[in-house]
Amino acid sequence: MKKVLLSLILLLPFIVNAQYFPLVKDGGIWRQADVHLPLMPGDFWLVYKYQYKIKGDTTINGVDYKKLYSMNYDSLLIENVEYFGAIREDSFKRVYYLDNNLPNSPIGNNNDSTEVLLYDFSLIVGDTFLLPYPFYSSDTIQIVESIDSALVEGQWRKRINFQQNMSISNKIWVEGIGDLKGIFFPLLFEFENYWTLTCYEDSSIFWTNPELTQYGSSCFGVGIKNQRNTNKLTLNVYPNPCSNYIEFNINGKQEINLSIINSLGNKVCTKTLKNSNGIFIFNTQELASGIYYYIITTEQNQSSSGKFIKI
Repeated sequence: MKKVLLSLILLLPFIVNAQYFPLVKDGGIWRQADVHLPLMPGDFWLVYKYQYKIKGDTTINGVDYKKLYSMNYDSLLIENVEYFGAIREDSFKRVYYLDNNLPNSPIGNNNDSTEVLLYDFSLIVGDTFLLPYPFYSSDTIQIVESIDSALVEGQWRKRINFQQNMSISNKIWVEGIGDLKGIFFPLLFEFENYWTLTCYEDSSIFWTNPELTQYGSSCFGVGIKNQRNTNKLTLNVYPNPCSNYIEFNINGKQEINLSIINSLGNKVCTKTLKNSNGIFIFNTQELASGIYYYIITTEQNQSSSGKFIKI
């Protein structure tokens, strides 16, 4: 009896994981960074930040897709977007992309006519997945080494772990999120740099990559060690979650410009707040319950952004 119970406990993540979590859906946002290593001792990390969002439908060559947009990493405003290609997911749990303008991509830029296979979440242990890679005349073969589960906000999701490849960094896919190095990492490569997915969100979850803890990183500020960031504003936010008000504790500033954005990416409020003993107070009573983001800027062009919950 004990052996049966132990077996059931071990299998629980896979039983729960019978529900499939699609990757392609409206409102999905991926934030990721391309981190370049210091060239000389004492140099600083160089970090390029990217943000991608799925929004809206399109039909190309008779096939239905979702539209993918590139957004400034530090911007949550829905109008600050650029069309970046089309993406779709079929009934076999495969994700395809019509390449438009990938950063640092080995496959070059297509003309929205050739599909590229990004993911195949139907893979099992021992299966292979082919990746285009610049130093070889043929696709690079990736082999599934193991499959387990990742806990994402209380739900178990399928996680695919590939064998280590000398030419490709370690690859891990999480169902509904993608590669832990970024949504496009199946098509990108690393040389004296590395990619990392900082966080993912959609209408139901806000997930931060657990691999980032060793770097002290967060979703909005890719706080890689030794990164130079003279315009980063330091503050404390309280209470969070909030009900009637929220306080921003910032020293040495007379006033700040505050923008509030809802979970759909729409700006709902813009205010200039005055200093009150080092505290800037924003009345949240008129906000509906939900998840919101704040963007704070000062006259010295310092900025900070983050998330709070209104209850």
